[in-house]
Amino acid sequence: MSDAEKALKKMRSLGYTPSAQTFHSLVTGYATSWGKHTELTELWGQMKSIASSNGMKFDAELLDSVLFTFVRGGLFIRANEVVEMIKKGNMFVDKYRYRSLYLKYHKTLYKGKPPKFEMETQLRKREAAMAFKKWPQKE
Repeated sequence: MSDAEKALKKMRSLGYTPSAQTFHSLVTGYATSWGKHTELTELWGQMKSIASSNGMKFDAELLDSVLFTFVRGGLFIRANEVVEMIKKGNMFVDKYRYRSLYLKYHKTLYKGKPPKFEMETQLRKREAAMAFKKWPQKE
């Protein structure tokens, strides 16, 4: 993975814009190496900035891989961002797959009543998880 990250940095320093296939290769590498959520979050930020500046469109397979990794890692704020991008692109997403993935890894997450005093970041994480949990049922 470090070679791929170095290649991406060199590509950007030489003035080349990474393509969707480049991002897909990196996301696949991060998905196979469990625990690389911080790196994937940084890559997602780069993907969003390139998509907004160049108007690059990402395919459904790439966004599906990113969403799968975020849901498995419990990063629901980022997962909701991916869901919004999928909705904007009118792409198909297998909601049953993500519902079952959520239940498999995070079914006991935020089960009880929320505490009286909760940090703002914890509150945002709770709200994002609850929004993601309800997403497959809403539409």
